[in-house]
Amino acid sequence: MEAVLEKIRSDNQNFEKRSSEDPALQKYRDYYGLNYPSGKARFGYIDAQDLRIALQIFETADTEKGLVLLVHGYFDHASAWSQLIPKLLNKGYRVAVYDLPGHGLSSGERASIDNFSQYSKGLDDVAAFLKKNYEQDVSIIAHSTGCAIVIDYLLTMQKDGFKEIVFLAPLVRTKFWRTTGIAHTLLKCFVKSPPRVFRKNSGDSEYLLRVKKDPMQYHFCRSVWTTAHRKWVSELSGLDTSFRPLTIIQGEDDTTVDWKWNLKYLKEHFPKSEAILIEQAGHQLANEEASLRKQVTEKILKAIE
Repeated sequence: MEAVLEKIRSDNQNFEKRSSEDPALQKYRDYYGLNYPSGKARFGYIDAQDLRIALQIFETADTEKGLVLLVHGYFDHASAWSQLIPKLLNKGYRVAVYDLPGHGLSSGERASIDNFSQYSKGLDDVAAFLKKNYEQDVSIIAHSTGCAIVIDYLLTMQKDGFKEIVFLAPLVRTKFWRTTGIAHTLLKCFVKSPPRVFRKNSGDSEYLLRVKKDPMQYHFCRSVWTTAHRKWVSELSGLDTSFRPLTIIQGEDDTTVDWKWNLKYLKEHFPKSEAILIEQAGHQLANEEASLRKQVTEKILKAIE
């Protein structure tokens, strides 16, 4: 599979020129569960912040409900949405998903960022591309770090333009924030890329196994990313309040983020936000075991109607 992924990266074709029948793309989609018989798909690269960002559009003959942009979390890539995409297609949405800088098929140093503003500026470039090429309302669904990117986009860049916004397990602070902060301060000068620990963040054991075997999952944490994240969090308290409505879906068994603190922060800065708690659900809400995933999907579809 590594050779297929490298071919797609090296071809580096612009979004509007890339054929959906490309054999390498078909193998990629088969491997990652992104082939949907009822729809068609397009893939290509767009320019964003001096990087090449991998963008995919999935659509059926009926896309009258609008366009939904999906923003994944840290370490992930487009396939994190493989089970939600067909649900959106079946409801009449066109779906756009991109790989964050340093993730998946996009360019950039793996799992690394110097400043979180690079993520939000990248989102701005992707949103601008979609609005230029598709005359539809755009809603956004983000997970974890993807939510942090949208928060920065809304509060720091003070931009919006989205019809509906849904956060899944939003990242503001991580779990054990103070303890991990001390450890990071002590070790960052000596350990630049500590080994990643693959945690049980979903009740779907098959999903957890796929992630461990995924050739596009990076197996090290990046100290520079953690530094950028903690700097971003330190600046949040001084940001303005936004009165735009948004829906937050959070699992009560999430041990990745400090979700109670995060929900309190989000309610203070987004007073019109609505939080929905899912009992027994972990961090990977779009990849939970079937019954929990069904609950999450129903909440998402209702929120973007």
